Amino acid sequence: MVRRLGSISGKIHLPLAAKSAAYALAWFYLPFWAFLILALYFYFVPLFHPGRTALPFAILLFFAAVEAANIWLAILFAAIFYLIIGVKDLVLIKREEASEVLSLTLIFLLAIKFFSSVDRWDDARAIFYSLILSAVFFFLAKSFVIGGKFSGAGEQNFRERSIALAALSFYISQILLVLTFLPLNFLYQSAIFIVAAAISLELVYDHFSLRLDRRRLLLQFSIFFVFMAVILGSAQWTL
Repeated sequence: MVRRLGSISGKIHLPLAAKSAAYALAWFYLPFWAFLILALYFYFVPLFHPGRTALPFAILLFFAAVEAANIWLAILFAAIFYLIIGVKDLVLIKREEASEVLSLTLIFLLAIKFFSSVDRWDDARAIFYSLILSAVFFFLAKSFVIGGKFSGAGEQNFRERSIALAALSFYISQILLVLTFLPLNFLYQSAIFIVAAAISLELVYDHFSLRLDRRRLLLQFSIFFVFMAVILGSAQWTL
């Protein structure tokens, strides 16, 4: 994770890393009300474009509220907070890439929560939660798909990109429901889901950047099938 953050930012920003570590330590050791006060302070000070990453920050607070204190989660929360503040305060150099990593990480965590909470596709909660998760996916991806990463891609206009992202978000909700059929542990279901979501997002990017040729298509599907083989080959099926 540190190397990945380093490749995004060019170098680790020490003040931001210290703030992220303080965020994680506050979550791990303090009562939630005290942690919440510190988290809000860390996010809003300095007051610079707080709406830019408001949704990722709200999702992170949600997990901080519902998850029990765990050292590995604390490390993960510190890394996510690093990305959130780095994107918000324009600290990170490659902000579009950071936003994509941030979005997919949060979607993966939400997928774990989804698959651990529902067992059947025809459960009313499954349909409701899948629609919520697809809406969250839309708004998380919108920041870099429409406003950043694709802003200069070809001659495609804003409306076409929005429609494509909305269609992809609906597709995401259907993947969630289909995966509830598989007799797999929720972690394996989540892993399959995030691989499918990430590859689909890359295909949309390749399309709008006018790079989607046969070679790129073959590459993306090859990556998908390799990951699927690893995940399904290591899974314990519960028939």
